[in-house]
Amino acid sequence: MREPLIAPYLKSGELVKIFAAAIDDGRDYYLCVRQDSEMTPNGKLLQSWLRQQALG
Repeated sequence: MREPLIAPYLKSGELVKIFAAAIDDGRDYYLCVRQDSEMTPNGKLLQSWLRQQALG
């Protein structure tokens, strides 16, 4: 689980843990963008938010 990404939502109660134990599945996540088209404004917003969350 990527807890640093969801920590504020857990703290606010917007998200809740349903299990006490966390499992690190070893997965990584990527945002893929086609080279032959421009990212939409919403896509750019998501990309920016993901980068901010990843950097803390």
